[in-house]
Amino acid sequence: CNMSKNNNFAVIDIGTNAVKCKIYNNSRYITPKNKMLKQSLANDLNENEVVSLVTEFADLTEQYGISKDKLYICATEAFRQTSNQDAIKKIILEKLGRKIHVISPKREAYLSVIGGLKSIPAHRDKNKDVLLSAKNVLYVESGGGSTEISLVNLTSKGPSIVSTVSLPLGSKKYGNDKAIFDEKITDFIKQISSANHSIEDPLICVVNSTAVSKVISHQYKTQKFDAYVTMAKQQKMSLKNLQFKLQDIANNAENKNQIMQEYDISKDRIDGFIGHCHIISNVFKKLYNKRFCPNLNYTPVITTVGGLKDGLAEEILHSGLHNSSDIEKTILTVDECVDNKNHTPVKTQGITDPQDKIQELKHKLNQDTNWIGKLENFYRASTYHYDVSKNKCSLTVEDKFKQKVTYHNKNKITISKKTDITENTFYDDIIANAKKTGQKNIRFNDTVSLDTKLRFYSANLKFNMKIDGFNFDISMLEKVSPETRKIVESAIAQNNKEKNIPTNTN
Repeated sequence: CNMSKNNNFAVIDIGTNAVKCKIYNNSRYITPKNKMLKQSLANDLNENEVVSLVTEFADLTEQYGISKDKLYICATEAFRQTSNQDAIKKIILEKLGRKIHVISPKREAYLSVIGGLKSIPAHRDKNKDVLLSAKNVLYVESGGGSTEISLVNLTSKGPSIVSTVSLPLGSKKYGNDKAIFDEKITDFIKQISSANHSIEDPLICVVNSTAVSKVISHQYKTQKFDAYVTMAKQQKMSLKNLQFKLQDIANNAENKNQIMQEYDISKDRIDGFIGHCHIISNVFKKLYNKRFCPNLNYTPVITTVGGLKDGLAEEILHSGLHNSSDIEKTILTVDECVDNKNHTPVKTQGITDPQDKIQELKHKLNQDTNWIGKLENFYRASTYHYDVSKNKCSLTVEDKFKQKVTYHNKNKITISKKTDITENTFYDDIIANAKKTGQKNIRFNDTVSLDTKLRFYSANLKFNMKIDGFNFDISMLEKVSPETRKIVESAIAQNNKEKNIPTNTN
């Protein structure tokens, strides 16, 4: 994908361990060296340090002719937890004129997968490339403040996340939190089961962790460690062997000098190295105990250096949008959840901020003070019965089947749905309202099921809004519930009848 010089851009990622940058300049990527956070702790970022490093990267991007409005700043777990996030946001906004977008754990996992898999070298010879022959990827991203675990299906068009969870543990924040591991891995397995996904061989594990790269590289007697070399040569180790090595390091954590010497680790990095070994070995151990898949022990593990910043850059590059305000603009996002209380809404186009404070929500409301009222009137005036409840910042609508749609703002929604219902009025009205309020696009969150996508597709046949990243294929009907198939076939038939097109859904 080529973009003109005017469409160059840069991404800055504020993590727990470091601030990172990715620059797109004249049709190529440039990745400057990470700026390590030395004063910031796991639960609190050092305000001056973060601002200084972000500003340093912002100045660097200007040297490549990238204007401030083409600079996108995101942040993850450390920023989600730090007590001074509002102060840092305010300083960056005043200093650079840019907003910091706080990525939700699920969005972080998705972007990390996109960036991580994209960064692995592809070889034409499948015998040398374990990734090309894989059907599923167990993807582990371990940072300073959180660890994301995802199961990725590679048999669909592009990587598709089947299941993902985020542990609030990283190299700066770890311990014997057995309950957290048990809870998260159990949830991870349940998601796979509810998605009716079969983990077929060959399975590969991809880990984004310098610690794991070092352990794997050590097996190959590499004289001087280089994570890029480990990745480029696709040096690998069986998961069983790697888990044993990581566990051994974690169990002997008090022998820091010995570990530093054996793995060539500096004094300021040894605690982080041991932290990653502890967390990832426990992830693998729990997956094995929970019987994640029969051949997990023999799954090959390779590493990647790509991550969230790379995934976010890919999202921006391939979004088809060239105007920065369009990239940052929220369009209708469909997310789904079982329990609304535990849901964190996700925005679109790779730029997310799920933890906006009440003050920011009030600011949005002031831009259109009556959006909740207009929505309420729309649903109360419907001939189809809805129960409507609202507060200052959201509106929830429930139909007679207990399906719910919650409007977090006029552009962003969460749904709790059922697929065994043979009518589609619930989805028709969501689209009708979106069309009425001037929406032009629909964007699905990464975890939305195919049933839900097809329900929206069938409703949208009446309204002709653009659905980003979704192309209907008749074979999809074989993978969804009979009720959804019936609705889609009926909608297609009605649409073709109105356009005098012969219908064939076989």
